[in-house]
Amino acid sequence: MFFYYANEDPTLPQARQVFGKYLNGGARGIGEQKFPIDFDSKAMQMVAEVAQEFRAPVMMRFEDHGRSKLLLNMYLERFHEPLLRYPGAVFFGHRQTWWANLDGNYRPGVIYTKGPVAPASLAVRLLSAGLGLNALLRGEGYAQQFLAQYQHKLTFGSNCSDYLGRGPKCTG
Repeated sequence: MFFYYANEDPTLPQARQVFGKYLNGGARGIGEQKFPIDFDSKAMQMVAEVAQEFRAPVMMRFEDHGRSKLLLNMYLERFHEPLLRYPGAVFFGHRQTWWANLDGNYRPGVIYTKGPVAPASLAVRLLSAGLGLNALLRGEGYAQQFLAQYQHKLTFGSNCSDYLGRGPKCTG
């Protein structure tokens, strides 16, 4: 089953209207949001407000600003701001930076970390308020505990457009 999402650069003046047009027209969410903005910016507050109003999840692409040439959705440590202000908004995080932040010892710029996962991570704190596989394979016991504890907050998504999941770049 395929669903489409509404998307627009939230810094543009028409963004709210574009989101509304497509969400009213059947879009199931907002995203993939991958724009160079801060999480505590007015633009992100608007995205969270629209998401809450329409009860539409937001797919967020997190890029590591230590390595990426394009800064996307910057300052993950400030992500709690729209979450606190708009508690009815639902966000999906993905990409290397999100999963690297599963580790409490995360260091900016290191996106494919290895070894045991240290507790007290930013990603787990945000959950409480390919890429994921690498994070979960770092510790079998940790992966089982993580999946059991957060199963109601996890979903699988794929950029694969081949509905059979067999294309050369598919993970689905």
